[in-house]
Amino acid sequence: ASLARMLQESERSDEAVDLYRCILQRQEEKHGTFHQESLLSSLNLACAMAATSKASEAETRFRRALSDFTALLGAEHCHTRACAIKLARYLRSQGTLDESEALLRQAMGRCMARLGSLHPETLEVAHELGCTLEASGNAREAELLFRRAVLGREEVLGSGHPTTLRSVYRLARLLEAHGKLAQAEPLCVRTCELTEARFGKDHPETIRSFTSLAGILTSRGRLKRAEQLYR
Repeated sequence: ASLARMLQESERSDEAVDLYRCILQRQEEKHGTFHQESLLSSLNLACAMAATSKASEAETRFRRALSDFTALLGAEHCHTRACAIKLARYLRSQGTLDESEALLRQAMGRCMARLGSLHPETLEVAHELGCTLEASGNAREAELLFRRAVLGREEVLGSGHPTTLRSVYRLARLLEAHGKLAQAEPLCVRTCELTEARFGKDHPETIRSFTSLAGILTSRGRLKRAEQLYR
């Protein structure tokens, strides 16, 4: 499984799919199809498939896994919630925004009731729901959710944690897209500084952050500084 994850993270998704299929086959031969380990392997396979041309099969596996996790472990179990979040993320990528939103709102309610507002999983759901609402045009609520994710993650995980930086970046991009450049700029500056400190100046996340900052500076008429960043 570690090798499959490494292949997936290296964008070698087709190879990851083949390896996850082998892992799933072994798990099902050992435990049967309706077993936690088999379902986790099937979910991993669906996630890998989502990054390939096998999107329709990925959705089928996501839905089957969610149904089976719910039946086996219950709707409140952490594996069931994680599966629902991954399905919602996949549906957003396919433009099925209403169902993605419904799944995430349901997950948010369950996380709030079971884990509290500052649990990392609750904050992850807040971030994901913000992404879905932004995609569907609900910028006002998306901004509130991103701010909630940023504040919570800073408190629980620290300002330099990768997930905190991800939420800060999404908030900055949302503000930029809606013309709130004065608010977006300091957030983007902060993301650049912390990302560079954590990953180094040549990391893709660092380059992405500096490119976003250059875009904001360009929009604000600070062309000389923006040109320096683009270089």
